Amino acid sequence: MKKVLLFSIAGLLCPATMLAAALNASDAKQVEIGFSERHDTSPPLRDMIKSLPQQAPKVALPGEEEEIPNIFLSPLAGQNPADVPNNPFVQRAPTGDPTPSPIMSFTGINNIFGVLPPDTNGDVGISHYIQYINLGWAIFDKATGLRVDIPGDADDILPGNSFWTGFGGPCETNNSGDPIVLWDKTAQRWVFSQFTGSAQPRQCFAISTTADPLGPYHRYAFTFPNFNDYPHIGIWQDKGGSRSGYYFVVHEFSGQSFVGAGFVAVDRNRMLVGQPSAFVRFGSQDAFGALPPHQ
Repeated sequence: MKKVLLFSIAGLLCPATMLAAALNASDAKQVEIGFSERHDTSPPLRDMIKSLPQQAPKVALPGEEEEIPNIFLSPLAGQNPADVPNNPFVQRAPTGDPTPSPIMSFTGINNIFGVLPPDTNGDVGISHYIQYINLGWAIFDKATGLRVDIPGDADDILPGNSFWTGFGGPCETNNSGDPIVLWDKTAQRWVFSQFTGSAQPRQCFAISTTADPLGPYHRYAFTFPNFNDYPHIGIWQDKGGSRSGYYFVVHEFSGQSFVGAGFVAVDRNRMLVGQPSAFVRFGSQDAFGALPPHQ
């Protein structure tokens, strides 16, 4: 018998049916409720940049690439999915309407840090497009496609962990990658996140206090028992009509062993106002490649 789980974070009742649908009574031991290890509100990012060490623009030379090997989790991994007989997940014909033509097209950040894969991702806000890769990020003017000038930075590409300057702990000192940038269109905020590596499993969040990507940020560090690889974050409307959480899915590793997927919800309402935040984690679930919805 499947059970629907409701959880309360700091007095806020949140439906977690999308996270708990696969849980039964025997999975209860895998549920963890915790709190942010640390949190604060930063000075404006444009001021923090001034304290960063000035470095010449990095350009990866041939042979200098840093490779991050893929860890295959599925028996089908490494195969062409189309070659698997009767694979129900292969789309074999066009469906729906064609993708509309782009309104604006421009060149983003090259893989200047030489990390393979670069984990390129980005999102569009009111006035900006922001691209975040391993191990840096840049702001583009949405109207012109030009890179926004960042005073004090030689090439207008900032380190991936620049949001956590002065925050302390691994979020500040580790630029480990697997970065995520999302535009929270309901709150009109930028959401940035990356992990701190397998030696110190944490997920770091930085949420802008306004729509200005160079303004102050509410910053958080969440600690987990297993390495939180391959994080993906989504924002969606809960069953009750609110948007009370940032939801993310990770591949969990204990040492070199894959132990399942982790489904995590952090308290978005508190993070938007800079208050201490809590999380609920459903760890070591029998899944791989799961992605959170985002709208």
